[in-house]
Amino acid sequence: MMEPMEPRTEQSTEPPIECYAMNNMFRGHAVIIANENFIVWPNCPGAKGDAFKMETLFRSLDFHVTVFTDCNASEMKHIIKQASKSPMNLDADCFVLVLSTHGYEEQVTETPVHMQDATIWRQTVLGVDGLPVYVDDILELFDSKSGESFLNGKPKLFFLQCLVTMLLFFGFDPG
Repeated sequence: MMEPMEPRTEQSTEPPIECYAMNNMFRGHAVIIANENFIVWPNCPGAKGDAFKMETLFRSLDFHVTVFTDCNASEMKHIIKQASKSPMNLDADCFVLVLSTHGYEEQVTETPVHMQDATIWRQTVLGVDGLPVYVDDILELFDSKSGESFLNGKPKLFFLQCLVTMLLFFGFDPG
């Protein structure tokens, strides 16, 4: 049997760690989108099972959890935009977004003049219709610069689990 550790008595020379205050009415809202059954792409077996595990986890951490399954790109954008602007976030400690779907990186062909020699990639997640939702557009919805968010100054956690679809374009067989 392990003995409990004695409290440390020596003074730390490290500066105190800054932490987010987690003392609002409730922990937060966790939005989970799990796309398993695709129209164009191969299915993502296990996406709904993973969503169930994430739902169980966040409920055990006292989050209000909403799960959406098999959403097209337009539905995904609408759900995420609504969640980012929800007044529910006013009394929340933080926000969580979980996406389990296909995704790929898209090379940006028009680059700024000062970056002409750079290769720039844009990450996407896909709706079940195969249409992209750009990750930077999702993150922009939660940017505190917008001023419209009830999440300003609060942590926002993003979990993206994407089957890399770009490999399928080149005939790569991941299995």
